[in-house]
Amino acid sequence: IRNNARSRVEYPPQPEVEFGFPQTCYCGAKPVLATSNRYGLDPGRRYYTCANVGDGECHVWKWWDNAVMEEMRARDQHVLQLAEKVDNLTLLSDYETEQKVLRLEKIVSDLVWLSCKMIVEQELGNDQLIDN
Repeated sequence: IRNNARSRVEYPPQPEVEFGFPQTCYCGAKPVLATSNRYGLDPGRRYYTCANVGDGECHVWKWWDNAVMEEMRARDQHVLQLAEKVDNLTLLSDYETEQKVLRLEKIVSDLVWLSCKMIVEQELGNDQLIDN
């Protein structure tokens, strides 16, 4: 006697399927958008499904509006994170610029001092040559 029962494949949770707009089905196929046409159960509501849904295996199924809301929340969070990074870069930029200006002022000050020292030494050297 042969056992004709198919063993069900269990798929691990996949973020590309379960969060936001599904990118791939558990079976690897590309999800498709369908419209509910059941009377009394969200007629006209859009959802993601898989073209292979009839094979008895596990496939993606998700309301389109839920996916949109997940994506929007993720985008909002991402925008807040980027805004915070921009603020930090602005602060860091100001600090780095200030440090560079201070280093340049020190270099200019050192060059002016060396230039004055060289002029004085040259003048003293010329006076000593004239005196001799």
